[in-house]
Amino acid sequence: MSEKRLAEQLRIVTISAKIGMPHAFHDVLDVMGEWDWFGALNSRPDLRADYTVPHAWHSTNPEFPFGMGIRVPTVLREVLGRTPSPSKAAPLPFITDLPQKLTASLLAGTTLRLA
Repeated sequence: MSEKRLAEQLRIVTISAKIGMPHAFHDVLDVMGEWDWFGALNSRPDLRADYTVPHAWHSTNPEFPFGMGIRVPTVLREVLGRTPSPSKAAPLPFITDLPQKLTASLLAGTTLRLA
């Protein structure tokens, strides 16, 4: 299946890390915990969250102390009814997504394109 065709049929929900997706994928929802500083360190700073889980940290363990875990089934029921934010991020320089691009090329067994 081509990337374009896959992008037309797929909805992506990220939890606790806002990462760059190929531009063909427009239906992306980013979920972050209100106090998820660890996830913020692993996220692109130019992407904003589509949904912020109140009083939640980085954990997806619903038994996390003080109720700070993200309850994934509850959050998915909430966000899957939403529409993704159009054009959330301007493309950043290549270096910003270098770790993702390098990992993807290694997994695919292809050569990394620098543009």
